[in-house]
Amino acid sequence: MSHRCASVAIVLGMTSCGRIAFDPRPIDDAAHAVPDAMDAAGSTIAYMQSTPEGRVFPGPSQAVSFGSVPSAGDTIIVDVSAFNANASVTWPPTGVVDDQGNTYAVAVAASDHNAVGYFADAIYYSTPIGATAGTFTVTAMPSVASAITMVAVEYAGLASANPVDVTASNTGASANASSGTTAPTAQADELAVAVLGFTCNSGTCTVTIPAGYAVRLTEANSAWENVEAADAILSTIGTQSAAWTTGGAGNSPPDYVACIATFKAD
Repeated sequence: MSHRCASVAIVLGMTSCGRIAFDPRPIDDAAHAVPDAMDAAGSTIAYMQSTPEGRVFPGPSQAVSFGSVPSAGDTIIVDVSAFNANASVTWPPTGVVDDQGNTYAVAVAASDHNAVGYFADAIYYSTPIGATAGTFTVTAMPSVASAITMVAVEYAGLASANPVDVTASNTGASANASSGTTAPTAQADELAVAVLGFTCNSGTCTVTIPAGYAVRLTEANSAWENVEAADAILSTIGTQSAAWTTGGAGNSPPDYVACIATFKAD
């Protein structure tokens, strides 16, 4: 099966007078297309499609829609990040909904407060989704109006009951960011999903992709907060962690918040 991801990045920044600004720029489809090789050999898990990236600066919520209606029985995983310069922000249990009536739960969440402001990342999921019709739109709502970055991803082959296996989260101030390390996975055939949010004072920073992962959302050229979300289909039992290296002018060193969750195959 051939899968292709088309996405749009919107750059979140901060002007010299403290106002949030943005600059919509396309991500090259060829560079971000996900080859079939990303599906681990023999795995029942398959990446199906992603929504475009969505951002709001700031707002109470942000919504994204799939280009094709997801299939009933599949899993929707939503990677979200929020930033607020003045108020504490978290991702509540009811922080993600869709217009199809599916229920979402938090797999893992992490938050941090530093000199720049308040940051929060989370990974939500809904499985199995019900019969779908019309446009499939997913909405994210943090605890307070904030700058929100999100992407929703459809997968096939994940467990329909109790899919989350192991999780970890981490915060720090280093160019070498880590999600933290999970306990060993229960089985070999699992999906790992990781999210990173980090600061960039100059707006000219860089970030690597975790080894073995495919990117679903990325932005590393924004002043202050940047986000990357990625996934990997696993093939062996073991502990899991995602590692990023950030760099560039003004990155000295960045504050970051990161988290990771693994999901079992059906």
